[in-house]
Amino acid sequence: FAMKDTGKMKNVVSGVELVLIDESLHLQNGIEAILTIIEENPEIVDDIKFVENIRDTIIDAVELELNYLKTKFGGTTIFGVSYKELEMYMKYIADRRLEELGFDPQFNIQQNPLKFLQKEDVKKLTNFFEVSSTEYTNF
Repeated sequence: FAMKDTGKMKNVVSGVELVLIDESLHLQNGIEAILTIIEENPEIVDDIKFVENIRDTIIDAVELELNYLKTKFGGTTIFGVSYKELEMYMKYIADRRLEELGFDPQFNIQQNPLKFLQKEDVKKLTNFFEVSSTEYTNF
């Protein structure tokens, strides 16, 4: 999204935005599914194994992403964003997801360290299947 502000690589940015929308829907559906399971089976929150599995899955996902970033990019920056900033952002987002599910935050990151990504968090209600295929031929 740093490229979006420069006006460069517009088609790549547009493609990434479509992926972000799609992945955001998957994320929201997963959260809703878990919340529905809990709503329909309130006793399940007493099942330590169930609760720990959900929490551990989120925490493990953060560690996997961070290991990938460290391996792939090392100490370099990506469009001016350092590994440390990305690490803090991932932990910030993980804390928000944990809170959505009723858990306490794991990493205690209270502020979004990458403010420019906040504008990308705004929901875009574009129906993927209504976008004409000609829009993809230019990629």
